[in-house]
Amino acid sequence: VVGLEKAGVFKSSIKQLDEAVDQHLFIPTPKSPKRLTIENMSGKKLVFIKSDGDGWEITHPIRGRAKPNSVEQIVSMLIDLQYIRQFDPLGSNGLDDTQTHLDKPGWIVNLYDDGGETYTLFVGKQAPRIGASRGQIETYVKVKGSQKTSVVAEDLSALLCKDSEDFYRKED
Repeated sequence: VVGLEKAGVFKSSIKQLDEAVDQHLFIPTPKSPKRLTIENMSGKKLVFIKSDGDGWEITHPIRGRAKPNSVEQIVSMLIDLQYIRQFDPLGSNGLDDTQTHLDKPGWIVNLYDDGGETYTLFVGKQAPRIGASRGQIETYVKVKGSQKTSVVAEDLSALLCKDSEDFYRKED
């Protein structure tokens, strides 16, 4: 069996099994997002609403149109976000929310869809890279209602640490 594995006979079936496991953080994935809120640990909140046409509007703390793709980048990332590792609470690795900073998350992100569903993601600190390619940043996250801590291959801090002015589209 070991010889067959080294020859690659079992490799394709293992890969298919991995691809069959849905590693999206939000299951089911959000459909037709209509509203997004981003709140940092100090309570500063940004609120965006999908406009009737293309694009998004920022409604808090300032009001106006958002820059093209600035909000959509975050929304798309949230919809497609998949974990690369997951941990059970206080499992054999001893990982708890204080170690990952999920007890006091850096950000709380809420995505609301047109069906009335709310998808909440708590964003903790950067995770130690295990087998990550050079320069790749990983982040601890937790989905509201889940006991599991997940690690995603995204630098969520860099994506979420923007001010309202970074999203605000100044009139042409």
